Amino acid sequence: MNGTPAPPRWIRRFALLSAVWLAGVLYFLTLTWLGMGFLGVPTGPAIALEAIGVVAFSVITGEYMLLSWFNVTPRRTERFRLRFFVGVLAVFFGAVLWWSLSPFDVPKFIVFGVYIGVVAMVLTQVGAAHSRWMPRDGLIQPRSVEDALHMVELCGTLSARALRPKQRYNVMVNHANALTVAARAGDPHRRLLDAYQILMELHRSPLVDERNRRFVVTRRLVQVASALNEHGEETALYEQALELLRQEAERRPADATVRWAWLVNRADFLFRRIERDAAGGRVPADERRRREEALGLLWEALPLSFPGDRTELRLRLLDQLVTYVERTGETADLAGHIRFARMTVDKIGRLDREVRPMTRIMLARLLRQRALRSDPLDATALDEAETLAESATESSDADQRSFAWLFVALLHRLRQERFGGGMPAARRSLEALHMVMTVAPGHSMVSMRAADLSGAWAAEHDDAEAAAYGFTTALSAARRLSAMGMARGQKEIPLPEVGAIAAEAMHWQLACGRHREAALALESGRALVLTDMVGREMLVRRLDEQDPALAERYSRLTVELARAELDATGPSLDGMAPMAHLQTRLELGSRLRALRDEWDALADRLRSVPEFRALIDEPRYVDLREAARQMPLLYLAAADRTGHALLITAEGDAPEAVELPGLTRTALNEIVARYQDAVSALPGEVMALSGDEARWAAVLRDTLGWLHENVMGPVTSGFGLSGRVALIPVGPLALLPSHAALAHADPAAAEKITWQYTPNGRVLARHARLLNGPSSRNRVLLTLDEGRDGTGRLRHVPGVESAVHAWAPEPATVLRHGEATRETVLAALPHHDVYHFNCHGRADRDDPFASHLRLADGPLAIRDFLGRRLPGRLAVLSACESAMARRDLPDEVVSLPGALIEAGVPGVIASMWAVTEMPTFLMTARFYELWLDKGLPPADALQRAQSWLRASTVRDFDTYLRANGHSGWPWRYGAASAERKLVQRVYQEPDHWAAFVYTGI
Repeated sequence: MNGTPAPPRWIRRFALLSAVWLAGVLYFLTLTWLGMGFLGVPTGPAIALEAIGVVAFSVITGEYMLLSWFNVTPRRTERFRLRFFVGVLAVFFGAVLWWSLSPFDVPKFIVFGVYIGVVAMVLTQVGAAHSRWMPRDGLIQPRSVEDALHMVELCGTLSARALRPKQRYNVMVNHANALTVAARAGDPHRRLLDAYQILMELHRSPLVDERNRRFVVTRRLVQVASALNEHGEETALYEQALELLRQEAERRPADATVRWAWLVNRADFLFRRIERDAAGGRVPADERRRREEALGLLWEALPLSFPGDRTELRLRLLDQLVTYVERTGETADLAGHIRFARMTVDKIGRLDREVRPMTRIMLARLLRQRALRSDPLDATALDEAETLAESATESSDADQRSFAWLFVALLHRLRQERFGGGMPAARRSLEALHMVMTVAPGHSMVSMRAADLSGAWAAEHDDAEAAAYGFTTALSAARRLSAMGMARGQKEIPLPEVGAIAAEAMHWQLACGRHREAALALESGRALVLTDMVGREMLVRRLDEQDPALAERYSRLTVELARAELDATGPSLDGMAPMAHLQTRLELGSRLRALRDEWDALADRLRSVPEFRALIDEPRYVDLREAARQMPLLYLAAADRTGHALLITAEGDAPEAVELPGLTRTALNEIVARYQDAVSALPGEVMALSGDEARWAAVLRDTLGWLHENVMGPVTSGFGLSGRVALIPVGPLALLPSHAALAHADPAAAEKITWQYTPNGRVLARHARLLNGPSSRNRVLLTLDEGRDGTGRLRHVPGVESAVHAWAPEPATVLRHGEATRETVLAALPHHDVYHFNCHGRADRDDPFASHLRLADGPLAIRDFLGRRLPGRLAVLSACESAMARRDLPDEVVSLPGALIEAGVPGVIASMWAVTEMPTFLMTARFYELWLDKGLPPADALQRAQSWLRASTVRDFDTYLRANGHSGWPWRYGAASAERKLVQRVYQEPDHWAAFVYTGI
């Protein structure tokens, strides 16, 4: 029985209306019988009234039965007939009521007046119910995605038939409506674009020549173009649709509805462009002009709006006025804006309890601006703002309460900054932030922001416990948001900020004596950034291989959550970002909570997939100790006040810590900025480095000296390090060549330690089985590209090939020049253990996923490795800038090494800057000899090769080259020059040997 499908909706509706009709007819017959039998109503009038009632009721129900039979929604004309026949029935019932009261001594006029009032209410409710069932434009609107998909198929079939013009118009509009709703089921861009093309075809046809049709189609075009814009489509279609709407408004200047639609949609377009530019990190020079233009349009539209639309328009206008004042600092008409806000609070507050808290917060934001802009501070405005914000904390909606408490905290903070009050005043701010963390969901952006602020404000007053709690809570919230797919690309959670939060959490956990929690904070921050920027794409693709339905559900849910959270989120802390479209956000509140509940259920299923378990769950110290069995883990991080180094070993119950007073965030940022400026000024091609390198060499020496004095020197002596050490720098420190600092300052001490960068502790554990070198004889894939005209030719490519052939246990697969195409290389990767790329490379600082190695037919970019499983042991990227990451995305996560490690390659050798070709060739040849012939682990082999390059003379290089089948040292200036150079160490400076780094295990 459970397997029996429910009857179609039209059958259920038809049966229900049939029962209603039969009951109505019996009711009229009963009333007629009672009227004639007991009340003495004459037979003629009674039968006449009965006939009128039965006919009217039959027409209504019959009409709706036919509409149900054809599954058609009633049009505007049916609404008039419905009200007319209901009115006829009301007259009939009124007459029956009047005659029924004749035998009784009652005030008939009073009773009849009550009856008329009831009838009026019924008519109003019937009209409202009918309006909800029937769209205003008189066309069908699917009520669910399933209905939409069915309607798309049906309209596609009908479109192929010969139809009358009116039928063709209805089919095309309904087809577009159905495609718009069906876009929620997947492939939104294609479906929305199809809907736009259908509507544009209809707009150009004579089918829209009738009154109001062109306006209906034009508004639909604007709505679909707006949705396309939200899904990444360029603004050209949006602007085209708005231009058509403007032309329609000019064609019908007397129609206020058309004018209102143009004004509101044009304003929305301008606001959306501003917000989209801001989301992309761009602040347009004409932002102020755009905002003023959009606000002017909304002011003009307000008196033209219908009463039902005026509330939403008031909210939108007030929201944008507040944003305009906060972004521009314009206070010329601030008093007028505050008066408008008060009127909005008074009018809307009485009508809608859900909107009331949000309008009060917006008024409080304007009052805060008045207080900020006054000198001395306007205490009265600040008092009123606090009162309004505190009253908004009583909202029944958890998200609204969290926004309100956050604003209360900001107001308390402002009062403390202007009037003082010490720790008691600070406590009030912290208590308000604690309320945000208590009220707001644990996976809310607002809760993360509040926790971060709480930690920062507590740190100002040296409250170690409160600071540790705040920063650690913020880090946990960021992890949950990352797992939900909501961190990447969102300005609310800049990924570089996560590293700073992790460093502060570490610092204050150490201040509280909790060393384990400090290490877990750093591990969590590193793992979060790596996974969110690179690992997520791979995880989703791997999940799709195992469980396509689960992968589709995860991808859909993360997109919906990110959009719903962004729409429903209130003011951010940086300038109080706009709360646009408040009415929509109120509706999204319940949707957002439902999506969060769905995520919690999905997370339980995802934990069954090992890769996702690491993404969702917090790291455990026992896992870090297990990873430390391979080698000690050394975390380095700079906090605001001081830096710290944490060393985790397999034997220790808790990490050892060394304070690094010189490693403050301010000092580190200055060093990184100077270093990155010098790196950015280097030519991108290795052959171009024959010019003046004095400035770069000086900056590099200064950087290494600072690193040795403030970081690596104290760390080495403080911990007594030796052997292999996994180096895990957090934040901007990862952009500096920390591995070379000790070797530059104290080469003898550096010989005792082998540094190898590791993304995080859990990556080390994941690849631990390959730590002790190759388990089998390695097959090498050698990709060689000498370069082309204009790119710098690599003259020593044949030498690299001979070195690999000399030391590789099996013949290498060589892809030379034109053979090294993108598709050929990607196809060969799964069948080899070592990947050597001897070609040009480039780090893209604008689009880090476009950073690439240059092959014969084009770039092999980071995004090409996403989702792949590579079985190789080692990748050698003998290309310039192959290890470089973008400055605003630290932790070297968005770089070729990071992508290859996430793809499964345990170890990667890459370059942090462009290096001349000869030292690169010498070091590469020596590395393969030490690794493949001598059996050293790859990290040790690289460090030994660098030491050899640094310490060897020209005579040593000449002897080495001749012994290995090469022509010897390439002399340029004759025998006299050669004699002087034989004893020179030409590559002892760090710009020659320190660029290459080993990442992985």
